[in-house]
Amino acid sequence: MAVLKGLALSLLSFLLFLSLTLFGFAFILNSTLLNPNFITSELDKLDVSTITEELVTQQMTDQEMPFPEEVLSALTDAIPNLVSVINEQLNTALNDIYDYLLGKKDQPDLKTTLGNTFLNSEFLSSVLDELDLSLLVEQALQEQEGEEGGFPEELMTALIDTINELEPTLKENIAAVADPIFKYLLDEEEQPGMRTALGDTFLNSDFVNSLLDELDLASLVEQLMEGQTDVIYEEFITALVDTINEHETELKQNVAAATDPIFDYLLGETQDIDLALTLRNTVLSSDFVLSLIDKLAIYFMASEALGGTFTEQIPEEMEFLTEYLDDLMPEVASTIKQQIRDNVDQLLDYLLGQRESISIVISLGSITETLEDSLKEHLREMSPAELEPYIEQIVTEQITAIVPAELQHLVDQAITDEWVTQQANTAADPVLRYLLGDSPGLNVTITLAPIVENMREPVKQEFLESPPPELAAIPESLLEQYFDDYFEELTQDIPSSIVIDDSMLGADLPSQIDSLFQDLAQAMPTSFNIGEILTEAIPSNMITDALHEAEGGLGEARESIADAEDQLGEVRQDVDEAIADFENTFEEPLLGGSSLRQIIGYFQLGYKIAIALIAVLALGIILIHRQVKGATRGLGVTFLTYGLINYVSIILGKNIGGPRITDLVSRGDINIPQSLQELPMQFVNAFTSPLQTFSLIVLIVGAVLVVTSFVYPRLRPSAAEDE
Repeated sequence: MAVLKGLALSLLSFLLFLSLTLFGFAFILNSTLLNPNFITSELDKLDVSTITEELVTQQMTDQEMPFPEEVLSALTDAIPNLVSVINEQLNTALNDIYDYLLGKKDQPDLKTTLGNTFLNSEFLSSVLDELDLSLLVEQALQEQEGEEGGFPEELMTALIDTINELEPTLKENIAAVADPIFKYLLDEEEQPGMRTALGDTFLNSDFVNSLLDELDLASLVEQLMEGQTDVIYEEFITALVDTINEHETELKQNVAAATDPIFDYLLGETQDIDLALTLRNTVLSSDFVLSLIDKLAIYFMASEALGGTFTEQIPEEMEFLTEYLDDLMPEVASTIKQQIRDNVDQLLDYLLGQRESISIVISLGSITETLEDSLKEHLREMSPAELEPYIEQIVTEQITAIVPAELQHLVDQAITDEWVTQQANTAADPVLRYLLGDSPGLNVTITLAPIVENMREPVKQEFLESPPPELAAIPESLLEQYFDDYFEELTQDIPSSIVIDDSMLGADLPSQIDSLFQDLAQAMPTSFNIGEILTEAIPSNMITDALHEAEGGLGEARESIADAEDQLGEVRQDVDEAIADFENTFEEPLLGGSSLRQIIGYFQLGYKIAIALIAVLALGIILIHRQVKGATRGLGVTFLTYGLINYVSIILGKNIGGPRITDLVSRGDINIPQSLQELPMQFVNAFTSPLQTFSLIVLIVGAVLVVTSFVYPRLRPSAAEDE
């Protein structure tokens, strides 16, 4: 009987040890690969920011950096939050899949899982919240800078500033556009609804208004026009900026209104687009162009029309008359403005290609008839200040001719502005009367005493520093008393005054001026066609070609939107096929014709049977012994042996095999970043950790049972004696 009991206990102990071994492997699989929380927890442990930074740094050592350092820094900062958002949804998705694999629900329903996790607007919004759109757009625009068709720097800056201000709205709109697309891809909607979503978010005048509200159009146009004065009149640029600044609100409203028919065309609500008509009804309306004309300095048109005819005929000595011709230009410009106002519709029709030519005749008859008398009246009303340069030139020439050579270098210094003004006040009226023929002759006395006196101090300084040879031996302290005689002798030939007479100006100058005025009046055209100037400056096809090119671009954009919507149908089909294939993998026959789900089900059943078997075997050992000492010692030895073998094996495996795994990874042909080299060992530690913990617990339980088997018998007699 004792032999049978021993055989039975040995068999049960062996089976218990074997059951614990099998349960240990089942436990580790059930705690890791069959536990969705294990996978997500391991993903959470990854330092994605460090991995990303190391990968980019490694790429920078091999080739040029793909994006600026500030973009890298922004992405590195955003990645931890992005990973947190993604892992949260991934955990939900994995739990749904594992619920099916573990038999907690009958169907995998992966579409619902994707809709509740990744393919929904809420998830996209949470991802967008972690991204700096303005920084990403800036990087994209900088890649196009300098290329043909690239963005000017000023426009790029304004666009980035606008995106920065509207970033919450932009992110909200992106999520709103994605929502119907996601529902379509997941078969929740029959149509993609992309065009409708685009129309409700980005492609509408309200959104354009919100963009324009953040832009300073006048400042932007001014910056874009900088450096363009070689091809565009500066006056026109100034007038354009002033007009935009004054009518900015109205202009923004017109621009937004112009986008409505464009967006309708892009979204397929209309079949064609006429940009010329759109501009004519909005931005280039008659009222706006008239306001531009009121601000526009049309002086350049008048100058072009007159063609320099007058200035070429004016003698050099009469150049001051050109200023009067400049004074005529506002009157000419006023006439031009009025004519353009009266013909603004004709002008706009020409600019937009609705007519081949333009004729706007500007009449100058009233100006031509009175030009000669106006020139004389202007000359008669000239102030002395206007004549100062002319009189200064005459006086300087006369003084230079009579001043000794020793004083020539002091003439300009001696002729002061104050003295010139005094002489101009004296000479202005006689000179003008002579030039206009109101006086038969000219005789104006110009006093030179102040000029001579202004030379005294400079000459004295030169005299003391470098005296004449005959006075060189005299001490410097006595030299000054000889200066007055020296200066008197030096300036004795300079007259006290000079006379400006008709011989200086020319006896026939009045008749020349009279003839000049007559010639200028005859040279003034009675009219000119500003339409010819405009057609030469703006060829008829310049704007229309640009509009046709823009219409072609809109057509391509319309086709792109339609193609994108068509491609969504293909993507939807691909998604359906991918989901079906993924779900079918759960049902495909694997081992013995059983599917993955069935195998996992069998495994779960075996896992539970192993627990029950361990309990039954332990109970059998207890019943056979029927004594605490024998039962605790038998179970304790089995538990202790199993726990010790497994625990020591795992510890040795990690300490010996771990460094070898890390070394193999680091010595591979592929240059793997340091943070990634540690992942295999981290996974091994995480994978074996449940079994290590289980082995340690079994080891401790076994040790406690063995100790109990020795202590309990000693305690029992004491208890009996106490009774």
